[in-house]
Amino acid sequence: MNTELLRELAALNGTLKIIDKFDEEAEELLEAMRDKEPEDVLEELADVFVMAWQIQIDYGFSTDDLKAIANAKVRRALRRHRG
Repeated sequence: MNTELLRELAALNGTLKIIDKFDEEAEELLEAMRDKEPEDVLEELADVFVMAWQIQIDYGFSTDDLKAIANAKVRRALRRHRG
């Protein structure tokens, strides 16, 4: 992903627009999943990722920190499932 383009988009959108757009894109992803249309799911998932990346940029979160927290959450979820 081109981070310079994402930075520009995040700056143009601003936090409130990002929040509204994220909500819209997430709902479209859920709808595509309910309809079981793989091509639509892929398209909407990409939209959600773009919005998530803009949130990351808007808040100044590092990719390393995000990955570390995500990995910890996956490990915790696996522990819960495994008992």
